[in-house]
Amino acid sequence: WYERLDRFANRHRPWFWAMLITSTFLTCASIITTTMIHQAREVERNARIFAEQEHRAKTKALASEQIAHKEAVTQLQSARDSIDTWIIGLDHDLANYPGLNEMRLSLLDRAESHYKQLTSQITDSPLMNLEVARAQIRLGDVLSMRNHFSESEKCYQHAISLLTNNSFAESSDWYCIQQSQLALAKTGLAKTHSEQIGDLETTETLLSEAIQILMAIDPLDSEYISSRRTLALAYLILANSQAIHNRSDQAEHSFHQALISLQTHSHRNPFFHDARTEAEIQRSLALWRYQRG
Repeated sequence: WYERLDRFANRHRPWFWAMLITSTFLTCASIITTTMIHQAREVERNARIFAEQEHRAKTKALASEQIAHKEAVTQLQSARDSIDTWIIGLDHDLANYPGLNEMRLSLLDRAESHYKQLTSQITDSPLMNLEVARAQIRLGDVLSMRNHFSESEKCYQHAISLLTNNSFAESSDWYCIQQSQLALAKTGLAKTHSEQIGDLETTETLLSEAIQILMAIDPLDSEYISSRRTLALAYLILANSQAIHNRSDQAEHSFHQALISLQTHSHRNPFFHDARTEAEIQRSLALWRYQRG
């Protein structure tokens, strides 16, 4: 067959070389194409592996960030609760003993310092900002106890700004807590404004806004017992302010509403009874009735 091929090649030399060149070209093209396809598949496979690795890394980083964020919120809550319980709680107890006033002022200094550290942590996280706003309200309370009313007013206003701009779904528990804290900040601001300036109209406006907020989130719900306390305080501040401006009937009604706010909730939830706030209301009411004659 070799001799026949040789004779055919000699006889049809142009055709033979054309066929040989074409076959060689097609073979080379096939090899090059196969190599390029293999390389493309390899690149695609490597890209897919890299994308999967990136996705896993991002998922892991997001999970780590969520865990870290949750821990940060928890630590902030724990720090604020500790200050509320140990320092502010003890301050209320010492307030009834004039001889321990120096110790009480020392505790308030310490509380102010701790709250200022907590209020410096502003982030894009709604939960973190909610906790910062709560710390701002407590800092305002401490400054108000020390008669630093202008600084206290700034703290309440900052808390109101944070809570107003914070975003939670209206159906979530966090929204109810945020609204309850917003009402508390407005109540604190009203109290500071009343003690500093004595403007009844502005005080009534702030307290009316706080009361409307609290009534809108159903403060009778046992999960939000603090909102009933805030409601009682709002009515108490309103009653004291009305009493100062000789609005006897309105003051009597507000004192009554303050007591109802606590007693209604205590009846619905026997495990909740704010004896300290109730005693403060009763004391203010008795003093007002005594002065009234």
